[in-house]
Amino acid sequence: GTHPALMIRGHDGDKPPSSTRARGRAGVVRMGHKRLAVVIVVTLLQVANGYRLITFDLDDTFWPIAPVVASANSKLCEAFDRCGVAGVTPWDVQSTMKRLRPELEAKRAGVPPTYTYLRTAAIARLLSDGGLPQQDVSSKAEELFGVWLSGRHEAAEASLFTGAVTALTRVRAAYPDATIAALTNGRGDPCAMSDRMARCFDFTVSGEEPSIHPNRKPSPVIFRAALERAGVPSDSYSLERSVPARESWVHVGDDLLNDVAAAKEL
Repeated sequence: GTHPALMIRGHDGDKPPSSTRARGRAGVVRMGHKRLAVVIVVTLLQVANGYRLITFDLDDTFWPIAPVVASANSKLCEAFDRCGVAGVTPWDVQSTMKRLRPELEAKRAGVPPTYTYLRTAAIARLLSDGGLPQQDVSSKAEELFGVWLSGRHEAAEASLFTGAVTALTRVRAAYPDATIAALTNGRGDPCAMSDRMARCFDFTVSGEEPSIHPNRKPSPVIFRAALERAGVPSDSYSLERSVPARESWVHVGDDLLNDVAAAKEL
């Protein structure tokens, strides 16, 4: 009775405990990260035997997000140095993002900017304050954001929880006809990583996409986008198979609200 939302935690301690996580609930699987592959595969096989779509959260499900972002920020600061704006620290970037956020929201009638736009704007502000010619700021900010994003992907793959690739490979083998997708609020994208990760996924849906933002998880909009791309009806019954949609789709993630409760609402 746990699908279409199974909570698979990489290992205890990936995220600070909340009252929800501390209590625990039926359908939540907790285990050491060395057992990740076994638990994901066994749990999916126990629930059903004919999924059309399997979606996975990324951050704190396959890798710990805090050190991944810290590594990407370090790469970004090195890039500032190389373009002649020396001394920029990760704290400078984060504090600039924090200062710019209300200003950007006001310009968008209260709609929050994407993390991509906010980070790029912060980079541009720091480049401008650092003396880069104004005509070069926009293009250089885009370039440096690309450095940050590449660093994020590299760090994520280097920080994969033990058994993650094995788990995905076994799920792919167990459900050869299923579409397997990543569903994330951030910019992680296994399809942009090396082949060992990219081959495990058919596509990625991000809450940063213009057609989805600002409807990140737990909004149903981002889940429906994944269902639509996979050709799985999000209503109660599949038209061509006359089976409940909940028996055609399963979502795996680490967060009880954003992943488990949100997916079960559909």
